[in-house]
Amino acid sequence: KFSDFSKFAKKILAAMALAGITNVKARRQALKLSRPCAKFACLTLGIGMCFINGFQSGALKVAAKAHGGPGSVARPAAEGINVDEVHLLRVIKVDGTEEVFTAPVSSKLTTAWELTDELLGKEENGMEFDDYGGELGHMVQSILGEKNAEDGSWFWALFVYGSFTQEWLRAPSRVDSTDLDTFPHIAWVAFRTAAVDRREENDRVMKLLGPKPVKES
Repeated sequence: KFSDFSKFAKKILAAMALAGITNVKARRQALKLSRPCAKFACLTLGIGMCFINGFQSGALKVAAKAHGGPGSVARPAAEGINVDEVHLLRVIKVDGTEEVFTAPVSSKLTTAWELTDELLGKEENGMEFDDYGGELGHMVQSILGEKNAEDGSWFWALFVYGSFTQEWLRAPSRVDSTDLDTFPHIAWVAFRTAAVDRREENDRVMKLLGPKPVKES
């Protein structure tokens, strides 16, 4: 179960903290020691799971807001990024174009939702979510001014880059519970559904994402 997987990762991180290991790069290198077990866990989480989309009734709209936490950085550029010192948020649009935003690793950023809110919340037309609370949490409706297709031909899907597996995969849980210690980098991708084979579309997205946190030019 993903909860067991997260607990396993958190126990490792807690033990490292007790030992005085606080350097982010050292923590991630240590976590890679459990890579084989973690990769098996990730593969059993249901990769390719459809991201729940569309509920409208009774939702609370979360519009873009400017709040700018201390030390946060947002920039649409990928060059010169040290992926061991920052969290990446990539946005890949329907036409395949991409914008990349970064935020320094911080104890105030623990989930994919907090990272999304921190970086896209301060952008003009940055994001719009429905907040259902509880088990469902936040459901994306619009990113950078582009809304989920009304005809259902595409929707915003969350992909994550694993500290253990060192690869991109479909997020195994909702954005609110996706832990940044386990998945330090995330990507919101316009995932096509109409007249497209799901396997082919997943392959297309993986090529756009590339094998590393930032796609090499």
